[in-house]
Amino acid sequence: MNGKQPKTIITDQDGAMRAAIKNIFIEAKNRNCFFHIVSKALKRSGSLFKKRQGLYDIYNDIIHNSLTEEEFEFLWEDMIQVFNLQDINFLRNMWEIRKTFIPMYFKTNFCPFIQSTALSEGTNSRFKKNVGPQYSIRSFLTEYERVMDTIQNLEQHDDHESRTKRPSRMWSHYCIEYQAVRLYNNKIFKKFQFQLSKTNELEVEEIERMKCYAVFQSKNVINKEIRHRKYLVILDLDSEEFTCICCMFQKDGILCSHVLKIILHLKISRIPEKYIIQRWRKKQMTTDNIKRKSIIPVSESSVLRFNILSRKFCEITSRGAKTIPAYEFLMEEADKINEKLNDLIDNDNEVGVDEVNNDQDANMNDNSKNNVVQDERLPEEDFIEDPDITNSKGRPRQRYKTIREQIAEQESYHCSHCGRTDHTFPTCPFKHIEFDLPRKKKRKVQNINQKSSDDQNKSTGKQAATSSAAASKRKSQKKGQTIGGKKKEDGGKQFKQYSMMNTKGKRGGKDEIKIKIQKCVLLRSKFKYLNLYDYFCGCFFFVMT
Repeated sequence: MNGKQPKTIITDQDGAMRAAIKNIFIEAKNRNCFFHIVSKALKRSGSLFKKRQGLYDIYNDIIHNSLTEEEFEFLWEDMIQVFNLQDINFLRNMWEIRKTFIPMYFKTNFCPFIQSTALSEGTNSRFKKNVGPQYSIRSFLTEYERVMDTIQNLEQHDDHESRTKRPSRMWSHYCIEYQAVRLYNNKIFKKFQFQLSKTNELEVEEIERMKCYAVFQSKNVINKEIRHRKYLVILDLDSEEFTCICCMFQKDGILCSHVLKIILHLKISRIPEKYIIQRWRKKQMTTDNIKRKSIIPVSESSVLRFNILSRKFCEITSRGAKTIPAYEFLMEEADKINEKLNDLIDNDNEVGVDEVNNDQDANMNDNSKNNVVQDERLPEEDFIEDPDITNSKGRPRQRYKTIREQIAEQESYHCSHCGRTDHTFPTCPFKHIEFDLPRKKKRKVQNINQKSSDDQNKSTGKQAATSSAAASKRKSQKKGQTIGGKKKEDGGKQFKQYSMMNTKGKRGGKDEIKIKIQKCVLLRSKFKYLNLYDYFCGCFFFVMT
């Protein structure tokens, strides 16, 4: 910490830490966590505040809003006597340690907007999740670097938001509000705006003109204070100093609503610069900040030197381009700088070559003495190469294809059994038919166990097929091949008989199906209309399946 000691340290009620802080950080102010003490007191109170009406409001007002030490002690003792609380242990313990956690005792110590150990506990919880008790110190330091990087990234993000964005709503059109939005960062400006809005509820009483004023809450406010208080504000317009009894500026670093009320009452158009501390201002990105934050030494990286020089000369050229005399001056100085730079580089190269030659001569002498031949390599400078080029955003070089083109490029699915494209093999309705397709597209339907039975029935099937074919041929010759009248009805009956075969019970074998198909083919001669024939064939296959 470069010899600096913290001004305020918030801890829990640990005696060892209190003793260590007292011995090491002599100038620091040690205070206990306000949140933990008050929350424990509420748990121990039980039904105390419920039984005594109005006690909790008075208790809360005393510990939060007391302005002086005398006021706090007087009001606390008065509360104990009025509500008869002498035998309550947790109140007695709070009275004994009052100087370690009551905000009034620390109102002059700079500890902005913090009264508890919430921030440190959040950091501790992250360390406990990623670092165990058996881990090494290296893993702890790695996690510490991650936490610090996260904090710095969040701060840089907030600074960027403050520089580039502006609050969309202004509470008033006072000059001090526009001054605050220009100088404060966004988070602090919201707190300042809240204090400025509270001035609408306050009234001013003049005690001594231009020196001392009393500020108090107006009587026509809905949310009234539990105890009416007057806040004294002392000012000196010559030195532009404002002092309030609440000491909010000393503790949080921003002006309170009481001082802002006096500024508006006296029609002062701006806030003094000393009351806008550097901690809460917008952070400007400059080359000085880059140099301070640089982790890599400048002597080890030529890329870092190039970036720093580019930023520096970019600022100079932007200012020099505004006027013609500045432009001419920079052009003359640029030529001079270029000449001196060339001389400097030439001298460095000559010195480097002489050093290399001397080293080579010394090495040659050593090699001649020792009769050892060694390869001498010149010292090479490490250069940082350019990073790999990534794909840029936007539309790719090849245009997107339309849906029609995508469908046309897709492979057409077909059935591996029958070869049609309107269905696939699982949904094929012609599995019982054997097609003469190429060997690659032919799909076997039979199982290995069925081959033996099919081979046995093959000879008998051929004989039955030839006999049935001859019989159907003779019948067709007798009846003729014209359609009309009784012949058409007889053909329909015959087709119906063939289609109803083997519908009851199990289906016929493969040879029986062939016979039925051959009979159906013979019936085609009785129907000259192809559509009608296809219709009957479809009915036949539907019945068979």
